[in-house]
Amino acid sequence: MNSNIKLEPRVAAILGALIADSASLGLHWLYDPERIAQIEKTKGLVFLRPDANDYAKTKGYFAHGNKVAGDSSGYGEL
Repeated sequence: MNSNIKLEPRVAAILGALIADSASLGLHWLYDPERIAQIEKTKGLVFLRPDANDYAKTKGYFAHGNKVAGDSSGYGEL
């Protein structure tokens, strides 16, 4: 990435929000810190493919079975 690129702050904020939304999609709505820590050790935490097995027998709601790593959540799409 070229560090000489300057973005208007409003544009940078929107791009940052969209990237963060995509990066967190695989664990979106997973509310078990212990399970998240387990996933981090084996897969990492960002740009994960949504996987129903990550939500099995834990606190959370698996909502993105039709998405792939890097997709936006419904929030990002709006």
